[in-house]
Amino acid sequence: MTEGTPSPGAPAGPAPAPETPTTSPEPKKDTIPEPKVLYYILSFFISIFGIIFGAIYMSKGKEDMEMKKFGKICLLLGLIPMICYCLCCGVYYALVLTGSIAGGIGDMSTY
Repeated sequence: MTEGTPSPGAPAGPAPAPETPTTSPEPKKDTIPEPKVLYYILSFFISIFGIIFGAIYMSKGKEDMEMKKFGKICLLLGLIPMICYCLCCGVYYALVLTGSIAGGIGDMSTY
């Protein structure tokens, strides 16, 4: 045989290395959205947004305490304006009904 050709039973060069499975990078873990301040402001001025967003991030943050803290802050910032609104309405209606504010029905004898 000629020198450049391999013999019929001999391997034709080094054996190829076994293919190693390519590992894909780990999937991205859920992270807290940036900028946080924007979400805090939205949570305060749009209460339902804060409540929904807070509930979502508190439930996702079972292992991640930073996520859970972010969710709790959004939830509180969503609840505080609602509670203040309810208190202000209650005080207003109590004052109207007692006649302390003009237009109340407290003293109807003068009409």
